[in-house]
Amino acid sequence: MRRKKEDRQTRSSVSASELAQIGVCEKRMRFEATLGKRRTSTQDQDSERGITRHGRFHRDAVRQGPGVQTSEPQPSRCFVATVVFGESPETRTLREFRDTVLQRHWMGRAVIAVYYAVGPTIAAFLAAGRRRQGIVRILLRPLVRKVEKDLAARMNRADSE
Repeated sequence: MRRKKEDRQTRSSVSASELAQIGVCEKRMRFEATLGKRRTSTQDQDSERGITRHGRFHRDAVRQGPGVQTSEPQPSRCFVATVVFGESPETRTLREFRDTVLQRHWMGRAVIAVYYAVGPTIAAFLAAGRRRQGIVRILLRPLVRKVEKDLAARMNRADSE
């Protein structure tokens, strides 16, 4: 019985070092509130390195696993066009073709599935060199023009029906 009473007294008491730590924490909180949190350059570098690694890991996970859930907006998955043209009218044209023409047929969906499997690798290869991007841009422009004409013809047919 006496042991329990001693345990209760020990647990409810606070040591002098704990009281000093509370005072230090309060001073630190006031200091950080007025002057901002101070970090060493090593802490800043470690933080940047961690953020970069997390970003790389996240991009790889989303790129390689289409089922990965994320709060970020889903990429359009036009890997090559985005690397070569950026977010441009050409890229939007190719997306529209994918969504309005290719998606409607089983063969088009198969082509899309293959592209989704190999597209990230091709895009990474292209992203590594400006010259490569220029060559692919030259090769894709005639295709984009043909797709634009095809989409325009489809719109005209749809309007006349």
